[in-house]
Amino acid sequence: MTVSGLYMENKKKYVLLGDDSFPYDDLDKRILECLRDGKSSKEIGRMVFRSHRNVEGRIGKMFEYSNTNKTISLVIFALRNKVIDL
Repeated sequence: MTVSGLYMENKKKYVLLGDDSFPYDDLDKRILECLRDGKSSKEIGRMVFRSHRNVEGRIGKMFEYSNTNKTISLVIFALRNKVIDL
C-alpha cells in the first residue's frame, strides 16, 4: 500500500489509503518508532508513561487500521506510508 494523501484533524494525522484511512497521533508515532527499534510493550509503556496494556491496546488498533497482524508488518506499513522514518 502506498500513501495517497495525508491530512490532519483534531491532533490526529491520517494516511489516506484509497477509501480507508490510518489515523495516528504523536503517541502512536512514538510507539511505532519504539516497535521499529525492537522494544517490548512494557518497555514502551515506561518510555511513554503509559501502562503496557494501554500500549498493547493502541498497537491492536493500529493492527486493525493497517490491516496487519504482526508487529513487523505494522512497522513496514508505517515505513512505507511515511508515518515513521528508518
